Amino acid sequence: MHMQPRRGIAARRFTLAIAFVLAGAAHATDRPVATPAVDRGAPVRIVRTSGNQTPQIAIYFAMSNYTVDTTVYAYDPDGQTVYMVIDFGDGATANVAGGAAQVSHTYAAPGTYTVSVTAIDNDSGVGFGSRSIWVSGGDSI
Repeated sequence: MHMQPRRGIAARRFTLAIAFVLAGAAHATDRPVATPAVDRGAPVRIVRTSGNQTPQIAIYFAMSNYTVDTTVYAYDPDGQTVYMVIDFGDGATANVAGGAAQVSHTYAAPGTYTVSVTAIDNDSGVGFGSRSIWVSGGDSI
């Protein structure tokens, strides 16, 4: 039986029985040949064992006239974000190394723009996030 552990901490004592069968053997036994045990003394951290979790994106704005300061964070739950592409929604982009950036961009005209962020992690997982902003030429969002 195959069990996929959930993410968390296991603090119980458990025993795992392992039986080996040699290819071409005349007969096999179901008797365990190894019995490793984990003591309750220290918690065992169980981490997701398969699949890559993609980066999660957070986007924040601060505006002054047509200039928008965009702060972007990309968090990768099982690794690190190594690269981000920020698309400002008007044809301009910014390429950023790492998982955090603050980038200023000046829009040519008022309007609603969608800022999109694509983040790539160290296992080639891709996360995507977007947020719309109204640029009016005033001092607030």
